[in-house]
Amino acid sequence: MNPLISDLLVTRYRQLEEGGMSDHREVVREGSIERLSPILMTALATGVALLPLALARGETGNEIDSSPLPEILRPAAASRSIAILGRG
Repeated sequence: MNPLISDLLVTRYRQLEEGGMSDHREVVREGSIERLSPILMTALATGVALLPLALARGETGNEIDSSPLPEILRPAAASRSIAILGRG
């Protein structure tokens, strides 16, 4: 899990506990639901940013982009997002 995301989750959990929530399951559920939207937006932005790399195959002037980088980054970004959501 991305350390920044885990720090934000833990900080939100602590805020909810300090705000009066005592049930740990409810704290985790509520905090995770609140952080779901920013995590999904980040994953979506990453995917959209990689589209030009994935679609620029074989065009003149894109020799640096014709590496297998997009094929490596897409599954990595997807699996990272799934892992983050699964732990939330």
